[in-house]
Amino acid sequence: MAASKSYRNRFLKNKPFCNSFLSDGRKQELQEQISQKQAILQQLPQLLDEGILDEETLGLRQYHLNAEISQCQSQLAELTPVNLQETAKTISIPQFWWDLTETERRFYFREFVRQIYIVRQGDAWQVQVDFSFRND
Repeated sequence: MAASKSYRNRFLKNKPFCNSFLSDGRKQELQEQISQKQAILQQLPQLLDEGILDEETLGLRQYHLNAEISQCQSQLAELTPVNLQETAKTISIPQFWWDLTETERRFYFREFVRQIYIVRQGDAWQVQVDFSFRND
């Protein structure tokens, strides 16, 4: 496991999970919204100190901003990959799979597997996987 973890760390270094596969325009928009809301959150204590906000208003504003940030993060997590050729190359590397959690594996299977066939010919059994990015 240690070898696979170091491979994955080198492979995904400086890249959040699936970062290179997401739709750049929408992704950037959501990240900007998150950054703006986080900046506002950081300014709220100063507004309390200056007497502009009271404790109750501060708490409500923090709650609403955190909810909005969470919503943006959920939308960001739901974006689908756009560069399927790159994704196909990446997921075809066995080392990539070794250190994934079960949740991450399920994500890839739900996202890219169109259908799984179990074919029986006499005593022989075969599993065939139909990926969504295959053209045939």
